[in-house]
Amino acid sequence: MLIHTPYWLVNLQTSTSNTSRTRLFEKILALPSSLRVLGFFASLILAISTFFIITHVIDARFFVSVPEQGGRLTEGDVGRPRLINPIFAKTEVDRDLSALLYSGLMRPVGNELVPDLASGYTVSEDGKTYTFTLRNDATFHDGTPVTANDVLFTVDHIKNKGLPTKSPLAPNFLGVTATSTDPHTVIFTLEQPYAAFLESLTFGILPKHIWETVGTDDFDQTIFNLEPIGSGPYKFKSVERDAQTGLAKRYVLEAFPGYVHGKPLISEFDFYFYGNEDERMNAYKNGEIGQMAGIQTSYARDIASSGAPVLSAQMPRIFGIYLNESKVSLFNDDVVREALDSTIPRKDIAAKVFFGYANPEVGPFPGLARPDNDPEDKHLLAAQAMLEKDGWIKNASGVYEKTDKKTKQTQTLAFAISLPDIPELTESAQLIEASWKVLGAQVELKTYDLGTFTSDILASRNFDAVFFGQVTGRDPDPYPFWHSSQKTRGTNIAQYANKKVDAKINDLSHTIDPASRAVILSDINAMIMADRPALFAYSPGFVYVTDRNVRGIQLPLMTTAAERFSGIEHWYTSSERVWKFLSKNKAAE
Repeated sequence: MLIHTPYWLVNLQTSTSNTSRTRLFEKILALPSSLRVLGFFASLILAISTFFIITHVIDARFFVSVPEQGGRLTEGDVGRPRLINPIFAKTEVDRDLSALLYSGLMRPVGNELVPDLASGYTVSEDGKTYTFTLRNDATFHDGTPVTANDVLFTVDHIKNKGLPTKSPLAPNFLGVTATSTDPHTVIFTLEQPYAAFLESLTFGILPKHIWETVGTDDFDQTIFNLEPIGSGPYKFKSVERDAQTGLAKRYVLEAFPGYVHGKPLISEFDFYFYGNEDERMNAYKNGEIGQMAGIQTSYARDIASSGAPVLSAQMPRIFGIYLNESKVSLFNDDVVREALDSTIPRKDIAAKVFFGYANPEVGPFPGLARPDNDPEDKHLLAAQAMLEKDGWIKNASGVYEKTDKKTKQTQTLAFAISLPDIPELTESAQLIEASWKVLGAQVELKTYDLGTFTSDILASRNFDAVFFGQVTGRDPDPYPFWHSSQKTRGTNIAQYANKKVDAKINDLSHTIDPASRAVILSDINAMIMADRPALFAYSPGFVYVTDRNVRGIQLPLMTTAAERFSGIEHWYTSSERVWKFLSKNKAAE
């Protein structure tokens, strides 16, 4: 019988003397056939393992993974696009699409604002003049260069009171003049120094050569609000509409090769639109979309537990109960405000309503003050003792009452809280109401749809107390919310007035040095906390369910959800292994 000697045996034979080689060969042949087969396969496995180990070492030492161009993302929004225009956008849908299709002078990266369409800027010593230099390579999606005239045109229309739809950005440019000395220089002149002015310059720039053909009366009706031309990372490709209603079902965006920060790695970004949150969730479960932003935290918890990626980031927002002291006299009582404040179940709200996607807060600016670690029953007993020491006595219903010794009038610790009908806000209010009931307060919750709440409750100051939120800003500006000049028609909903706080706010607006601003802001925070015109509860996080295949997402500190797309040019869904010395060239392509 002819026996084929394996290659390993041949190699062994060549390395052995003739005599020993012959003896070894005879011994091997004398082995049972099963052992010879076993030896062959053992050697084969050893050889394969050695090959893979060597390959892995070489790969790790000499190769690197580099993001590859291509791929498609699908994301779902609740609502329909109406004004995909950076100077008009108010809804999340319009803001999201505007953020992808347009770019501004500045954009958020990490915790800072950095130049976007601008190559740089300078600020005068008095803080009143900001001079921007535009990039030479910036173009709109149709290839037209972005110039200073486009910036001036956009600012003029933000400030234009004659447009049918007023820009929500207009208050940011009161007392601001924009001029230009050449096509690449824009100068903003302020009447007074305003340290947070850069925050106002993230708005998208409109192409003047497109929009100057649109009449004033048609500015919010033109097709350019639905099929925009901007200079952002993505450009409009197509829209799919419902055959019966004509409403947009899907927007298809494609990567813009001329984007100033480089063509986005993901080639196509599709947005799908739904009537409500349940429809969007069903679309996610069915695989129609791979991403969702701003979802309810209960959904986020369930999705995260399934192993899908859920990103979260803190946003500069604060939610609390704003008291109307001019309508409800008991809110003028320092003891009452302190007792209510100390018994807000902040930690329960963060855990039970937001499942950890929120931070408990006790002050008007997120992160500047945190609640203590004492158990809530300790707070409850201390608050009740405080009230009873001040003359409050529980009636037969368990509600505190207090009789004025002079007037003999009895005051009951009872009031209503008005709030918009938003699930997480309603659930939080119910926990607060339950806690205050145990304390000895009688609280009625009044919920309204968001439109009614804004127009009929907030605007008219027609409430005992309201539960809602404020966006404090990346670089907090307390003026709109806490300066006494804003208490009648502005956004100072608590109608708060404190001359010392006003002075500090004025100092803050004129101070540019970051360290000095931090000290002043801390002082303002402490003064408002001591006065308790509002009882703060929590700062919710931003929740983003992302595609399982997407990489490279770095969420910045956001003031709006749409800012999650800042840096989208670095997102990718696929990569390739290349030699390390080629990786720099590959990244630059």
